[in-house]
Amino acid sequence: MKIAVFDRNNSKQFNGGDTVQIKAIVNFLKEQGHIVDLFINPVDLSSYDMVFIFNLQRPHEALLYASVAKFYSKPYILFPIYWDMTSLEMKDFISGRSIVKKSIPTPILSLIKGIRYYLGSKKILRKYKVSFNNMLNEKKIIRYILDNALYIIPNSEAESLHLEQIFGRKYAEKIQVIYNGSDIDTDFGSQTDDVKVKYNLPDSYICCIGGIGPRKNQMNLVKAARNTDINLIIVGKASANDKYYEKNIKKLATDNIIFLGELKTEDIYWLLKNAKGHIQPSYIETPGISSVEAMLLDCPICVSDVSPVKEYFGDNAVYCSPYSIDSIKEGLRYLNNQRAEYKRKVPKHAYHWNKVLLPLLDLLESKHYVKE
Repeated sequence: MKIAVFDRNNSKQFNGGDTVQIKAIVNFLKEQGHIVDLFINPVDLSSYDMVFIFNLQRPHEALLYASVAKFYSKPYILFPIYWDMTSLEMKDFISGRSIVKKSIPTPILSLIKGIRYYLGSKKILRKYKVSFNNMLNEKKIIRYILDNALYIIPNSEAESLHLEQIFGRKYAEKIQVIYNGSDIDTDFGSQTDDVKVKYNLPDSYICCIGGIGPRKNQMNLVKAARNTDINLIIVGKASANDKYYEKNIKKLATDNIIFLGELKTEDIYWLLKNAKGHIQPSYIETPGISSVEAMLLDCPICVSDVSPVKEYFGDNAVYCSPYSIDSIKEGLRYLNNQRAEYKRKVPKHAYHWNKVLLPLLDLLESKHYVKE
């Protein structure tokens, strides 16, 4: 089968968990003998059998890709990676977009975003018959994309339930949960203490890996760690919308908090293997691939006590409330004090991409899909 995969158009500038997931899916399907091409802009789909679309957090872009699939009469599979951010009671953060969101009602903000996207992409939208009116209501956009998907692939049962609660149970028959995983075959033999020297790292530290922004909640993490005897290393960078947020958390940071920016994958793995723990106190994750990677590298993890995360990690993590600085601080202290006696029996093979993605092959071979 020949498959066209659409990634978000800024993935090269801002790698995220969705980027990791997309690359893993592409590599897995290629290994299984499928022809898979990855795109960040619309293309001629005439020669393709199937289309993959990701990330309903960017609904206007997803609508464009769905419209391209419709234009060429190609079925698409949707990986929503979705959570309604307005359902979260995110507190105590400052960013350029948070100020805007607090001052403008959600429907008006949705309208503004739609107008802005249409004006910036008018030519390509018209080519694929996406009208101005189609871009003005995010919930309607998402319903359209869900309605026309061949299959819908959430990353957790919790995400599936969340979609059904907001958009209805009519999608239940075409929902198939496929979990995120990790490549646990990575060779770390070439990694040495050169990483420690390169970044001038302390002997003992806890790390937090992920894009910097309000949802990831580094603000409360920094508040919890500041002026303690715990070294905290924050890895990642902010998107253009979250630069103000990043600036403010750096202002709060004390000398024990180190920002390393974006690192190479092998350096991140070295950090995780040598850390006392990894903490990710996000307001929502599905589930946070860096936490999966940390767990598989035998690095103790502290994660948020939210449904998708707990579904993945069960008893293999310590939990904190993203809304409580004291709870996050308690998680930091736990990680800082128990690395030596940390033991876990995690069935690592069960989290490998080659294992978790097997149901995707079944869908591609399903009797419900008939190649034209």
